[in-house]
Amino acid sequence: MQFRKIADQIVSGEMDGKARAPTEFEIWFDQRLAGEPHEETWLDAHPLHAASVFCRLLGYALLPLHDLRPQHITPAWGHLTYDAGFAVASQGEAEILSHLKQLNARAEPRLGPKAVFPVLYDHLSREHQNDPDFKPYRDLMARHLMDSWPLGPGDDLLGEPVEYRHLHSVRTASEATGIDIRRLRKMLESADLIDPNLPDNWAVFDAEAGKALLGTMVTYTSAKEFAEMHGISRSQFDLLVDDGILRPALTDAQSKHIWDPRDGRGFIDGLLTGAETIQQAQHGWETIAKASQRLKIRPADIIRAIREGRIQRVARNVQFHGYGSVHVYHEEVAQVLGSDEPAALSLELFTKSVGLAQPVFINRLVKDGHVPSTEMRNPRTKAMQRYITEKDAAVFHARFVTLRTLAKAHGVTWQSLAPKLRNAGVLPFSPDGIDYGYLYLKSEVESALGI
Repeated sequence: MQFRKIADQIVSGEMDGKARAPTEFEIWFDQRLAGEPHEETWLDAHPLHAASVFCRLLGYALLPLHDLRPQHITPAWGHLTYDAGFAVASQGEAEILSHLKQLNARAEPRLGPKAVFPVLYDHLSREHQNDPDFKPYRDLMARHLMDSWPLGPGDDLLGEPVEYRHLHSVRTASEATGIDIRRLRKMLESADLIDPNLPDNWAVFDAEAGKALLGTMVTYTSAKEFAEMHGISRSQFDLLVDDGILRPALTDAQSKHIWDPRDGRGFIDGLLTGAETIQQAQHGWETIAKASQRLKIRPADIIRAIREGRIQRVARNVQFHGYGSVHVYHEEVAQVLGSDEPAALSLELFTKSVGLAQPVFINRLVKDGHVPSTEMRNPRTKAMQRYITEKDAAVFHARFVTLRTLAKAHGVTWQSLAPKLRNAGVLPFSPDGIDYGYLYLKSEVESALGI
C-alpha cells in the first residue's frame, strides 16, 4: 500500500495502536537516539541500527528457552523479541555466550547451527555477512561455535565451509574410530578431556589433544562393519574397492578384521573438505551413487574429480551420515564428466565453486575484461552462453584469490585470513570503485602474508 493512501489515517490517529508501557529496550533505544543520558551497556559500543537488529535476532533465537517458536510471535508481540534480546545482550559477551550455549542442547550438532539458531544464524551468515557493523556479532557467534561445537569437514561456519576439525565430541570421535561410545566416554572422562555433565553430542575435546588416546583404542573391523559404519551400501563399497578408492589397512592377515575405521572417516572428510551444508537434497543435489548411475560412469570417476578440484560443488546433507551424506551438484558433474556436456563450468557454478557470494561478481569480471570466458552451446537449451573452461579458470586462479580458495590452499580457516588481510592493508580488488566481492589480487596477498 502506498503511503499517501493512508497518510490521512496516520495523521488523524485512526491507525494508532493501544497504548502500552515501553519496554526496557524501547527506553534505551529512545534515549540513545535522542542523545539523552542513560545507563551504558555493552551495546552502546556498537552502531545503533546493528545493535537493535541483533537484539531482535537474539530474541528470536532465545524463544525455545521459553518453549516458544518464531511462528508463535504475532506482530502485536514482536516488540518483545527486541526486549528479550536486549535483556541478554545489554549484559555483554559472557551473558550472550552463556545463553547461546544453553540453546545448543535444543538440537543435534550434525544438523548444523541453523537448526539451533535459525533466524539469527541465517542473517549473520548471509544477509549481514559483509556488513562491518555486524562484525562484532558475527565474531561472537563464530567464537561460540568454535569453542563448543564439534565442527568438521562438511559443516558450515557462518556461510563458509569448515576445512578441518578442531573439536571432537564423544559421538563424532566414536564415529571416526569405531570405538564403542560407552567405552570411549569412560576413557575420555578418566583422562579429564571432557565435561562429564554434558551428553555425548556436546561433550567436546580438542581433536589433536585426544588423537593419541584414540589411537590406542581403535579396533579393526570387517568389510561389512566398515561399510555400515560409514554409510556405504555394499554395492558401492565393492565398486570403491575394485577401483582402488578404498583399501584394507592389513593385506596379509588371516582375519577378516582388516579395515581401519579411521581410513573411512578420512575418506569421507576428504570429500567434504570445503563442502557446504544442505538441509535436504533439492535443486540438483544428489549422492555420488545416484550421479554416477545417471551419467553411466563409475563412482570413482566423481571421487577423483573432487580430489583433483575439477568438481567443486560438494555438500553434506544433514539428513544422512557418512558416505550417503556426500552430495554433488548434478549439473556440474555432468559438465565435468558427462560425454555430451561442455568441459567447462557455467558462470554461476564457477562463482559458487570459488566462494564468491553472487554470480554478478564473476559476470562483472568477465564483462570488464579481468577474467576470460568461452562462448559455448548449452547442450540442453541449444543456446550459446558463457562458460569458464579449465584454461579460463587457470587465468583466474593465476591472478586472483578468494577467502575460500586461499583457505583451502593453505589449510587454514577463512575466518583467520580475513583479519590478517585487513591488518596487512590488503583490500578487495576494486578498480574504479567497482564491487567484485571479496576478491583479492594474488600477488598482493602473497606479498603481504609471505606465502
